Amino acid sequence: MPKDLDKARLIQDLDIIDFCGPNAKTYVEWHYKALSGNGYAFGISWLCLLLPPAWYAYRRLWGFFFGYCAIIAFIITIEESLSLELPLEGATLGVTGALAASARYHFMQKTYKYIKKADQLGLSGQERRAFLKSHGGVSPLLSASVFIVLIALMLIPFFLEAQGF
Repeated sequence: MPKDLDKARLIQDLDIIDFCGPNAKTYVEWHYKALSGNGYAFGISWLCLLLPPAWYAYRRLWGFFFGYCAIIAFIITIEESLSLELPLEGATLGVTGALAASARYHFMQKTYKYIKKADQLGLSGQERRAFLKSHGGVSPLLSASVFIVLIALMLIPFFLEAQGF
C-alpha cells in the first residue's frame, strides 16, 4: 500500500475510534467489512436485541430511541383499543430483530456524518478529536437510567395485579 493510503486509512480509523468510544474496534472492523462489500456488513448488536432503548440511549441515537418507544406505544395502543390478547413480545419481536440487525449500520451512518462535518469544517488534530468525541461516544449514565425505567415499567403490572387493580 502506498504511504499516503496508509496515512489516510490510519486517520480514518482514528476518526472512527474517536467518535465511537468504547468498543470502537468493532466499528472499525464493521467499516472495512462494509467497504469490501456493498456498503453494509451484517452483524447483530446483542444489547440492542435484548434492550433496544437502552442501546440507543447508550450510543446517543435519539431518533431511533424515540422512534422505538413510539412504535411500542403504538403497538400497545392498538392492542388495547382492539382488545387483542396478543403478547407484546410477539408483536415487537420483528421490529426489535430488524433494529438489532441494522444497529451498527445506523450508528456508523452517524459516525460518517460527523467525520464528513469535521472535514467540511476543516478540523484537524486535537480540535478534530474533541469535535468527534463530543458528538459521538456513549452515555452510560443515561443508558443505565433507561434500563432502570424499563425494569420499573415491566414490574408495574405485577405490582398493580398484586394490589388488586
